[in-house]
Amino acid sequence: MSYVTVTGKIQMVDMECIHQALEKLGAANIRIASNNLTFTINNRHYKYSIARNGVLTIRTENQQRANTEINFMSKIEENYQQVLEEKHERIRQEKIRQEKIRREKQALEKKLAQQSANISKEQQAADAEMQNKLTKLNEDLDTTKQSIADAESFLARVEQSRQEFVTTTVDEIVTRGQNNGWTVTHNKKEANRAVTRLQLRKKQMN
Repeated sequence: MSYVTVTGKIQMVDMECIHQALEKLGAANIRIASNNLTFTINNRHYKYSIARNGVLTIRTENQQRANTEINFMSKIEENYQQVLEEKHERIRQEKIRQEKIRREKQALEKKLAQQSANISKEQQAADAEMQNKLTKLNEDLDTTKQSIADAESFLARVEQSRQEFVTTTVDEIVTRGQNNGWTVTHNKKEANRAVTRLQLRKKQMN
């Protein structure tokens, strides 16, 4: 018995595309190995050999059967090319989308970096300004404290001098009065008014 071998016209090396091409024909129970392909359509079993270059081959009993297989194999190859082109188009579109995302990502990263730098500079400027204000306030506070301390020291010296003057003056008045025959009958210091009251009386001569 002689056989006729039918050989495909294109290389089909993408197993996923082969599977999808057969599904378009309504195939089921698809099995794809390194050197053979089997599937069923309408309960009919098909078995193809896959050459090393990815071309399908099948042996038939006669030329009439071979013509039928040639037509069917052409449909498989046509579907395969269509699925393969769709796959390439999906990959191309995916690459375009990924490139768009990559550019958007770079633009966003650049924008965020610029914003971060600007915020950092603004924050540094604000911090420096606040620090300068704080330093100035501390200096003003120290100056004020020193001024108050100097003023209080001066007032203390003035008060001490005044007290010394009053004491000296009272002593002098009393001494002079006694030398001239007067006696101190009343000596009162009013602290709240910073006043010293003296009352002198003339000694009685017998």
